[in-house]
Amino acid sequence: MKLIKQATLLALSSFILNTSSVMIAPVEAAGVYPPKTQQSPSKRVHSEPVRATPGVYRYQLDAGGFRADYSGGQMDVAWNGDCNNPRPVDSVVPDDVNLSVWPGSTWLDDSDNPIPSGGVQNTRLDTVTYFSAPSYSPVGGDPVITSSNTALISSETGEG
Repeated sequence: MKLIKQATLLALSSFILNTSSVMIAPVEAAGVYPPKTQQSPSKRVHSEPVRATPGVYRYQLDAGGFRADYSGGQMDVAWNGDCNNPRPVDSVVPDDVNLSVWPGSTWLDDSDNPIPSGGVQNTRLDTVTYFSAPSYSPVGGDPVITSSNTALISSETGEG
């Protein structure tokens, strides 16, 4: 996935994720502003895309079925019933992932001039997209941003 963020200068960050690989691009920032006499100039900035790598980890249970662990919890999934070559069947795993774990490291202003990351504040996701990987298939289009730092990522993995 690709994540995009923007922020006010005093703020910004980007991300990307995996198992469903995600890239975060610039995010827009919003915040509470002090009185004009106490304000320092601020401007919007954006981050370079960042690859985030959240995961879905599947393992076989004693009874033959499989379990998928992911950042939002876990779910049991059926298996193909083949004792000689057991595999989890295709299943969709929806996960609301905290993408702030993969912060932006390179920030740019509107003219693509570098901005020191220490001065970036109030970041939020702007865009999140999937990257192709043989280990999963995206489900339902691009991830849905659910808060300033989280996105709902749905992926399908399994035998197929």
